[in-house]
Amino acid sequence: MPLLSIFFICIATGGFGLWLMRTEDISLWTLLESEFVNKRLPTEELLDAILLYFAGVDLLIPGFMTDAIGFALILPHFRNWIVVLTRKYLKNKLQ
Repeated sequence: MPLLSIFFICIATGGFGLWLMRTEDISLWTLLESEFVNKRLPTEELLDAILLYFAGVDLLIPGFMTDAIGFALILPHFRNWIVVLTRKYLKNKLQ
């Protein structure tokens, strides 16, 4: 019985991850690449959408740690913190 519940949890988180990935379009990578080619800092919304895409990927991959990271990336406060850190890092790299 416990194996069956673990199996259903894996299927549920994988399905949620796939749904999350489909809502975020793959054209995000094209937008991100154009920002870097033009030596511009990506917008907060673009980084936020990319983090949501990574959350979907993490939820699609079975495992406790990937699910924990995926669910953490769904939380807006955690995602905003990552966006701020990423923008600081990229701002230093682009200058």
